[in-house]
Amino acid sequence: MAYLQNSVSAGKRDVMLDVIKSFAIIAVVVGHCIQYGSGIEFFDDSLYFDNFLFKFIYSFHMPLFMLISGYLFAGSIHKGWKVCVRKKFDSLVVPILSWSLLPFVIFLFEHWNEGLTMYNVVGAYVNKVLYSLWFLWAVFWCSIVVLIVYYWCRNSLWIYMLLFVISFFVPDIYHLDLYKYMYPYFIIGFLYREGNYKERFRRIYSSNYFLLVTGILFAVLLLFYGYE
Repeated sequence: MAYLQNSVSAGKRDVMLDVIKSFAIIAVVVGHCIQYGSGIEFFDDSLYFDNFLFKFIYSFHMPLFMLISGYLFAGSIHKGWKVCVRKKFDSLVVPILSWSLLPFVIFLFEHWNEGLTMYNVVGAYVNKVLYSLWFLWAVFWCSIVVLIVYYWCRNSLWIYMLLFVISFFVPDIYHLDLYKYMYPYFIIGFLYREGNYKERFRRIYSSNYFLLVTGILFAVLLLFYGYE
């Protein structure tokens, strides 16, 4: 993180950030290969949660993406909320709407002879839009929340925390459970780069005991990570 911050300050390309993103992408591919490429019974019975490599990857890969997304979003927050909303819509929502057409077309070919109604067709596409590429939706909605708090609530840490608490009382529908899971990581990545929190984060992770304590905690929690 310190390297990334220094690179940004110097106006250079964040090579380490590219490395981290590449690592996260490869982790996602490997995780999905284990999940979907090990046989139908392996997938249907969720046996992939007995695979240590799968559990290890899934314990950090999406939070890592969200940390990076929040960190990068902080670099464009000063362009104004209208510009940010438009760019996020173009870079996230438009790809979701476009790429959702592929599984939608496959669905139509598979069920064309089953007497589909217009309601079935529209419902199928909406379903693909809402549930495909859920991570992009998570980034989009987290970005909208940050824009609101940043411009209208003075980037208040208390507001971010309050919204997180409120999210526990929101029904887990339409992948909202995943959005809520991703939210704190996006906020941490954003606040690390933006606001008066960089020094506070630096004091925490530069501690001699930080890596040791978090490493032990991660290893212990990983033992309890399962399908439930």
